[in-house]
Amino acid sequence: MKDGLRALITREKDWYIARCPELSVTTQGATIDEARANLDEAVEIYIESFGVSCAQTEESPANSAR
Repeated sequence: MKDGLRALITREKDWYIARCPELSVTTQGATIDEARANLDEAVEIYIESFGVSCAQTEESPANSAR
């Protein structure tokens, strides 16, 4: 993954928990795909909060974890 970002997805009861440990971003979803999509969006929002567009990055953590 670009810049060493990882997407870690685990199951906890009825939810899949998706984490990007390098950014301390965590989200969840009812399915793996939903958790992955939610993490992608959360990471994008996190990065954009620093004034960097995700379009400037090569790929997002959720897409790389597939």
